[in-house]
Amino acid sequence: MLAFSIFASLYWYFFIGMFLLTWGVGLLISVLALVSTRSRAGWMGAGGIVLLAVFILMNFGNIKSFADNIVFQINFARLEPHYLEIIAEAERFQSVSMLGDGTLERNIFYHMDEPLPYIVDQAPPVRVAFYLWGIGDNWDGVVHDPTGIVRSATGWSADNKFTASPEAVDLFNGDVVSCKHVKDAFYRCWFT
Repeated sequence: MLAFSIFASLYWYFFIGMFLLTWGVGLLISVLALVSTRSRAGWMGAGGIVLLAVFILMNFGNIKSFADNIVFQINFARLEPHYLEIIAEAERFQSVSMLGDGTLERNIFYHMDEPLPYIVDQAPPVRVAFYLWGIGDNWDGVVHDPTGIVRSATGWSADNKFTASPEAVDLFNGDVVSCKHVKDAFYRCWFT
């Protein structure tokens, strides 16, 4: 749980810091604009400052997304060796059972009390989702999917349906909403 709590703390500190920095810069620019309006050149400078503030505030979503991606990549690189160890262990202890109709039963195991929380979906092939953060059944995670079927999850369609294939939607007993390829068989996925 320590690695997870450190990741979550860093993520939120970075996000809150970026938020405060953006609004702080906007406030500073507004104050400078008010102070510098005593002359004609001051008014022109104030106009430029206000335009800069508007630009920064309009791009806050992009700034947050960029910062989120940087933090994710740093943490992924740091945790990848641990992910690979857990995946190898899950594949070693794969247990598949047949149902009465001859189909394979999907065994899903939750390891949420581990230092690095994860879920194993043992339906061949073994897929592992590493929990990053979330609230209730809405969560974000790193998914190891050797088949790549989670790649079909690209968000919502125009008629508010999942874009993921039927095989991908129900992975890990959740609804896969969207996934982005990270590296090899790793994806960053959002669930609801």
